[in-house]
Amino acid sequence: MKTKNLLIIIGAGALTAWYLKKKAIETVGQVVDAVNPVSTENIFYKGAAELTGVFTGSNEPLGLQIYDWMN
Repeated sequence: MKTKNLLIIIGAGALTAWYLKKKAIETVGQVVDAVNPVSTENIFYKGAAELTGVFTGSNEPLGLQIYDWMN
């Protein structure tokens, strides 16, 4: 194998590794945002809010509904 071909393969491999690392970091950031427990944008909050809306007909958060029912 010629040195030029080897350098092209190494360059392509480095570029691919850089791209995959960048995409992995973006994906991890999105996953962290989706399961962040203090965010109203996490998937669990959205799911609970949707179920609460289905059963109560209200768009108030589940915690507020529970508080209202108990007081």
